[in-house]
Amino acid sequence: MDPADRNLLERWLTGVEQRPERHCGVFIGDDGQSFSHRARPWDYPDILLSGRVDGDALHLDFTDGNVRIDDVRSVVAGDHAWGPGLLVKGTVGGITTDAWLV
Repeated sequence: MDPADRNLLERWLTGVEQRPERHCGVFIGDDGQSFSHRARPWDYPDILLSGRVDGDALHLDFTDGNVRIDDVRSVVAGDHAWGPGLLVKGTVGGITTDAWLV
């Protein structure tokens, strides 16, 4: 993983840890788009328990499950329907996909 990408991910994790109740949004593929079931901000937020960057992977543990993004290829700051965040390109469950971290 590129050091700049690692820095963006670690800064996002630190920022979420400082939020009230650690609310965030993690959207894989089409989840969280403007007209999907989680379109409106914070209707169903994810609550981050812990997160870490390990090698080329990002591990996220939530109150209702976990996400592992392997083989992170790029991390770019951008705007999602829920607000500013990071677009992460990597592999989830063996499938190459995009994930938004908001």
